[in-house]
Amino acid sequence: MDFSTIDGTSVEGYETRPDSPDEVKGRILHHDSDFLAYQCGYKWETESLAVSIEHLRKAIQTCRIMAGAEFIFLYLTMGDKGGRNATATVKEYQAQRAGRDPGLTKRVKELREFMATCTDPGVTPKVQMEQEADDALCQAMQAARSQGQYQLHVLQSADKDLWMVGGLHVNT
Repeated sequence: MDFSTIDGTSVEGYETRPDSPDEVKGRILHHDSDFLAYQCGYKWETESLAVSIEHLRKAIQTCRIMAGAEFIFLYLTMGDKGGRNATATVKEYQAQRAGRDPGLTKRVKELREFMATCTDPGVTPKVQMEQEADDALCQAMQAARSQGQYQLHVLQSADKDLWMVGGLHVNT
């Protein structure tokens, strides 16, 4: 998908609120971004893709600022989810998601594709093809801890399974 026609200038000059935490030089927010596409795609029937992408860009910067981070890594699951879909034996893996609205599903896919190719300053996509994004997030946080860089890495996810990961977290 070609996103080159979407103007990203509104993200530049994004202003922080007076109560925003100070930015910590070198801090990285490791963000579980699969959820973000749903949060910003919810008005898919009434808003254009360009408007949804602007919501997404602002949400990304808001998350970064909330963490006091200089950079944000967007972790996205784009592959085979580590083979989990082939191992479920009682019911199909994530079968509860099968009945979703096709319009919303399409918009979410478009927003995830945008994030996977995002080149905004300070934003780095971390596309996962061999495992789920939350697995990569856990590994990144553990690596940071083992290198003694505890204060420079922050995790943000709406997935309650990631609450058990050691390190700094942003509550969503």
